[in-house]
Amino acid sequence: MAAIMQCPSCKEFLAEEGDMDKGKGRNFYRVYDSVGNLLNNKGKYRALYCLSCEYFDNIDHWHN
Repeated sequence: MAAIMQCPSCKEFLAEEGDMDKGKGRNFYRVYDSVGNLLNNKGKYRALYCLSCEYFDNIDHWHN
């Protein structure tokens, strides 16, 4: 199960898209991964996209 994350832009607490257990009454975020980067750079280029306000940035800028 994915973590609940807070969008740095709209400050809304979001569940990962498709995580129905945590998604009740929440908006969602979408995870963007590059498989090559995950294997070679420890997930350095993972990004999240807020489906509420459309904020998109590296996972390091988000809060859980």
